[in-house]
Amino acid sequence: MIELKKGTAEDSSSLAPLILASAPVLLQFLFGSRDVAKRFIEHAAKQIDGQYSSTRHIIATNSNLPIACMTVWHANMPESFRAGTLASLTKFLEPSVLSHLIRINPLLEEVFLAPKHDQLCIGHLSVSAEHQGQGIGRKLIAHAIKLAKQSLLNSIVLDVEDSNEQAISFYHACGFIEITETKFSPTAQTFVRMEFRLH
Repeated sequence: MIELKKGTAEDSSSLAPLILASAPVLLQFLFGSRDVAKRFIEHAAKQIDGQYSSTRHIIATNSNLPIACMTVWHANMPESFRAGTLASLTKFLEPSVLSHLIRINPLLEEVFLAPKHDQLCIGHLSVSAEHQGQGIGRKLIAHAIKLAKQSLLNSIVLDVEDSNEQAISFYHACGFIEITETKFSPTAQTFVRMEFRLH
């Protein structure tokens, strides 16, 4: 039976490969290699708060084993979220990788726009390969819609690579529409921002 739960530090080793699978090319570029990216995410997932913290993720489990994940952000994230993200980066990564992230951050902010005050933003949505096509992604999207409605927000947004036709088709089927496209030149990727309107 598939159940959704809030992540905990104990989920970090299972969560890391799921997060990495949500954007493998981009994350490998940001952290210098797939191995460093995976080890960093696993480290950050154990932390109390932050962008990659397990506690910021909704995890789908099957017989208590994590098989999918999703996180959500909004415009008014607490200071602990920013502080946790920075602490994870500075405690784990080599100075050269940190310098690379600082240099590339302005480009990231141009592509991955922060959610507006009336939006919820979905990130790191990932379903393990062997469990795709079983409605788990839809269950996660339904949970995000519920959260957005509870917070009286007007829409949900997410970013997906334009070459990921399977994901784009899935989001279309869930009611999302494409609103913008932006190229991330360092990896020659184009990302599509999609939106689900609640009103």
